[in-house]
Amino acid sequence: MNIKFLLILLSVICQSIAYVFGKYAAISSLNNGFLFTYLNIYYLLALTFLFLQSIFWLFSLKFFNLSFAYPFLSLSLIFNTIFAKFLFNEPVSWSMISGLFIIFLGMVTLLTEK
Repeated sequence: MNIKFLLILLSVICQSIAYVFGKYAAISSLNNGFLFTYLNIYYLLALTFLFLQSIFWLFSLKFFNLSFAYPFLSLSLIFNTIFAKFLFNEPVSWSMISGLFIIFLGMVTLLTEK
């Protein structure tokens, strides 16, 4: 895999992991106060992965036009749906799967165009 595309992929993965930790932070702080929410280890991990995501994203923008790179952030929807189903036992409908497949086809179209 090209290092340039790896930067985009790492950005998307870090973003998805941050959202998972954000969900864990929300679940674990439901009945706790304001301060506990922001000192929660899951919340701090979410912030850490968002920071890493921004670093990878900035480096990837050195190599790609924003109009080309930005649609790849939609891949986080695919990852987050998988995480939601298997980590949080959230329902995933066939219409969601169809929409994710369309997003995937869009990414393949962009890759074949470059």
